[in-house]
Amino acid sequence: MSHNFVRLNIILIYISPILAALLLSLVPTLSFALALKDIFLMLLLVFLIKRYNLATHTVLLLALPFIIVFLASVLNSDIPNVLIFASFRQLITPYLFVLVGTLLINNETKLSDIVSLLLKLSLFACFFGFFERFTYLWGNGVLTNYFNAKNIDLLSSGYPFFFIEPLSYQELEEHTGIVRMTSFILDPINFGHLMVGAFFLAKKQWYKGVFLFCLLASLSKGALIHFFIVGVVFNKRIHIYVRLILSLCSFITLLILFGNHAGFLLHLKGLINALQNLSFFGEGIGHAGNYAIILGADNIYDITDSYLGAVLGQVGAVGFIFWSLPLFYLSMKLWQTHSIGKVILGQLIVAALSENTFNFSSLIFIFIIAGSFLYEKNCNNRTNR
Repeated sequence: MSHNFVRLNIILIYISPILAALLLSLVPTLSFALALKDIFLMLLLVFLIKRYNLATHTVLLLALPFIIVFLASVLNSDIPNVLIFASFRQLITPYLFVLVGTLLINNETKLSDIVSLLLKLSLFACFFGFFERFTYLWGNGVLTNYFNAKNIDLLSSGYPFFFIEPLSYQELEEHTGIVRMTSFILDPINFGHLMVGAFFLAKKQWYKGVFLFCLLASLSKGALIHFFIVGVVFNKRIHIYVRLILSLCSFITLLILFGNHAGFLLHLKGLINALQNLSFFGEGIGHAGNYAIILGADNIYDITDSYLGAVLGQVGAVGFIFWSLPLFYLSMKLWQTHSIGKVILGQLIVAALSENTFNFSSLIFIFIIAGSFLYEKNCNNRTNR
């Protein structure tokens, strides 16, 4: 019974974007539908915590200094409670998924079962993505209420602008371009990062082929850079000089291809604004990042579309150090034994130029598995002493 409850909640968390969209299409005033993923996550955490001592969780202990800085920043902020909650969820979600992964193993769920479930869910997301991509399902108005509830405008085609890959400001304005694969994740960037995690955890070659194709079909620049960093830059099987040359050539190519790209320029501006106005403790919770704009707060230095920029803008250099150290610890702890350590560090790097890189749906696969790997590794270390 308990294992079925766990599996059901993981599935519901994974497919929560489309569940929310369907509920809102039936009842437009059902605003709590946007919080479904948080509700399912909290239910799962409460269920698992019943038999676990949180004080022994290393990553959570490392996260405590950041939580203290966050609370101090809240006291220094004048934003409404809904924005405080949104900002806290955005910053703390990686730790929550790591905790879920740890608790699952602690409650004797097999690591192989967790990996298998998430891989199968990702494969299903791919097949649904093919179906949507060739039927243009999301262009028929199903998502209208969902994106209205999120204050995101739709194009005349029925798609939000970020479902289309424009090549210039002109194409973005004229609503032309290529439709990106989003599946039921309803965000091509989140979907792309999910595919990166799935690719590097999959053992079967045909799984890898499907995940790679869908990664390309998402047209997510951040996810493609994420894939390149993990598969090439961090790949010791490739000679160091070859990696350096490929990295340099790729960097120059990106500048040439995307130097005039609307999305890339917005991401870059957000990071630059954050660095130019960096302070020790930031401008307070809710005063940087996309949530500040969506929920009507004052984004003081126009810091948008950069996750790390949003962290720096809200809690400053001190808060950023406390926030990032547990994730670096997690990455390094798993670096030699699991590719997931490299995937986490790659995702952190890409987060400098993409706020969606650390969105709820981008994190579920990688960080649940990372928590499970971390617990298993710590258990093995204690056994071998």
